[in-house]
Amino acid sequence: MTGRRILAIPGVLALVFATTIGAGIVPSGASGYPPPTLPRGLHCDHIHGFGRGGFTEYINIFGYGFHGRPSIDSNEGGTKFIVLHDRGNVLIVEVTMGFGSPKGTHVLNITNPDHTSCTLHWTSR
Repeated sequence: MTGRRILAIPGVLALVFATTIGAGIVPSGASGYPPPTLPRGLHCDHIHGFGRGGFTEYINIFGYGFHGRPSIDSNEGGTKFIVLHDRGNVLIVEVTMGFGSPKGTHVLNITNPDHTSCTLHWTSR
């Protein structure tokens, strides 16, 4: 018996191995597979950038579910938002704040054309 090796595999390991080979990468006895996906709809995660009174700035809004050029409004009066690019998970927005707008944290509402909406807090300096 030169050149041959016999590998003894315990029964449980053989069952897992056979399940893995036969059905892809699904482990035997796995429940809840595949893992749950994120819920559909609109979700706002965070903002990169800030507004400044009397200036026009560009901000990125991260999340998912953006489509069809969402409308954006804020609780800060005199602030104008223009969506330049809608990439589904990132909005690139031009923000124009009026001169003398107060500094601090404000509420930002993003609404898709299908009336789904989300809320974020953003900062002006």
